Amino acid sequence: MNNILSAWKHPKYTIIAASLASAILLAMFTWLALTWRTPTQWLPDAASFKNTSDQDVLFNAPIKSRTSITKYGKATHYTTDVGDVIYELQANPRLKASDCPNITNTESMLPSGCEKLGTFQGQPVYVMHRRMPSGSVEYFVQVDKTFIFVEGGGDGSESLDYLRTFVVVPHSSVKSYLSQNSKHVDAIKARQKAEDEATTKKNAASYMKLDYMPALPAQLPHGWHRGIFTTDGPDADHPRLVSAEYESAANDMFVHLYSGKLSDFTLDGQCGPTYGAFTEYLTCFKPTGADYYESSSYDSATSFTRFLYRPVGDVLVVSEINIQSDPHKQFTYPTELAAIQDSITKSAVQTDKNSLKDSTYSKVFY
Repeated sequence: MNNILSAWKHPKYTIIAASLASAILLAMFTWLALTWRTPTQWLPDAASFKNTSDQDVLFNAPIKSRTSITKYGKATHYTTDVGDVIYELQANPRLKASDCPNITNTESMLPSGCEKLGTFQGQPVYVMHRRMPSGSVEYFVQVDKTFIFVEGGGDGSESLDYLRTFVVVPHSSVKSYLSQNSKHVDAIKARQKAEDEATTKKNAASYMKLDYMPALPAQLPHGWHRGIFTTDGPDADHPRLVSAEYESAANDMFVHLYSGKLSDFTLDGQCGPTYGAFTEYLTCFKPTGADYYESSSYDSATSFTRFLYRPVGDVLVVSEINIQSDPHKQFTYPTELAAIQDSITKSAVQTDKNSLKDSTYSKVFY
């Protein structure tokens, strides 16, 4: 016996024993790391994303997961295309749905109370608004040994519709579940990108769909330049107006000018529709010897707008300037700005549609 013990004391056997003990401990820690998980995975039913909007899929379909450490223990949180939505933890005495625990350590701002909203799988669901007036809503429920925390965005309304789509997803199926959702999201984003590119291309060519030759100033007063420049209409296939903002060098004076088919307007006595005045028809007059009509509209006690309407071929050019009152609500006629408005309006001539190639399409309903 003593001989056997003496043999084990040999350095060779001591090294073997230490190595064996280390291997056992490593195996134990590895097993614990690999087998830690929430008891059950509750996730939105993938089938629910087949008959919903693209926006819902991007906001609600989990596509990634990772483990994080919280003050309540390890959590698996699932990420959608727009951020973190679902956190799941092993139930423990410190986690109570009725407490609406702050799992993510979010800074509170005008938080609401923690209120019971309804039930899921027969268990009470509690809801809280942790940061007001944001649209974020937090939901808490414990089902068996799984504590579920869902953060929902939107308009701040409370609903169990999303939570009630949750089903048990086996641990062995989570990876393929996330992959399936990710492919669905990628397909949506690829389609949206293609649609956006097609829309951009279509909008860029909107000016070519005008059914008249536009009218633009042939020259601008010294130091003045064109700012916002758009082709306006209900859609890119049906543009109706060409709109441009002209600005002084100091950007302290502005003249807005737009043009459209003369047949779409009324002149003489009542001029309009005047889009800058909420599509009103305004009383107008024709100054002696002038080739344009003039009208004005008081927008408020402190602001009024002067309009000029000048036919150019089969097009009507409309320009406008806005005049503000002083602190005493007294108006001073802007002689300099009015003269510039006259100059820009009178210099307008019909031109080729290609002169609009730098314009952008603007969706406007008239």
